[in-house]
Amino acid sequence: MTLRLHPPAHSVPDNVWHTLWISIFASWFVWQTGEDLIELFTGSLPVTFFELRLLQGEGSAFQTWLNAFGGEDYPLLPGRILALVGWFLALAQVIRFLKPHNGFVGSLPSLLILFTLPGFSVWMSAAGSASWSVYFFIKGFEAISHNETKVPIIRGGVFVGIALLLHGIWLLPIIGLLMGCWEVFRYRLNWAVIGMVAVVLPLGLVLVVFDPDALARMIPGGSLQGELGFGGWGGLFSRYLLLVVSLLLLLVYGARRRGAGWWSLAFTMPLLVLEPLLASGPETVLLPLWIFVALGLSKVPTLLDVRFPRAYQSVVLCQLLLWAPAYLGTQPLKIYPPVTPDIEQYSFSHD
Repeated sequence: MTLRLHPPAHSVPDNVWHTLWISIFASWFVWQTGEDLIELFTGSLPVTFFELRLLQGEGSAFQTWLNAFGGEDYPLLPGRILALVGWFLALAQVIRFLKPHNGFVGSLPSLLILFTLPGFSVWMSAAGSASWSVYFFIKGFEAISHNETKVPIIRGGVFVGIALLLHGIWLLPIIGLLMGCWEVFRYRLNWAVIGMVAVVLPLGLVLVVFDPDALARMIPGGSLQGELGFGGWGGLFSRYLLLVVSLLLLLVYGARRRGAGWWSLAFTMPLLVLEPLLASGPETVLLPLWIFVALGLSKVPTLLDVRFPRAYQSVVLCQLLLWAPAYLGTQPLKIYPPVTPDIEQYSFSHD
């Protein structure tokens, strides 16, 4: 009987203690996020500015019609269920996007970062959130960047067009995606534009004709109080330091290997400068950045030529540790609002 030893997949084996601590913290964060989601669906108070508008009878005709099925006790429940389904589909699409090149295990850090980012999953599960636009954008981005035949690329253009109609925050990232096609995959540009125009022009015209305020709602308002637990941009760097560093590394080192992803990320950056001019608030403006950082997180070790898994594990673990005070409630510095905020403290500065 011969015993065959298979060499490890990496030059240096994974550190079991890193893996253990990451699993402990990630499981705890997932559990806490699940409890927050349960609290969201059992409550009736609005957690975003858009939900408040819906309770006041404003919003799109579809959302208003959907809320009618919730009754007087839980008017926001149908919209929240729809948003939750879109968010889970978006997370599944993240795994599908990363799995061919990184495997399922290699895609888990990106999934955990998105799902457990403090307050983010609750915000994405609120009625009228951008969850479905995230799903369609990732789906379209994957179809355009991972295929070479005409039909899938046209289908990808249709998907990103739907994402744009659902949420206008994707306008600049889509322009970046088209720029990436023009530079690297020029033959895909025409097909992607055809698919996008085919859905944006007719559906956009229908929305404008039957709902004149549709364009004004393309970038919905953010949370009821953008300063609640946010603490300004200094709070962003203190709690999300490693994600911000990863973002900068993707921009700087990724410039040498420019593609559709790099251009999309680069065109997302102006949103940070334009944030004071938008009525959406910082939480909405940061949405594309979280998505691109999560998708690009698996690319950072390759860009930096990091061949030691334990180094990558250390980065993920340190980021989770930075979020521990927010989950413990000792320093609840969150960009996104709590599940049950004090209604009397709501500020309508995003009106």
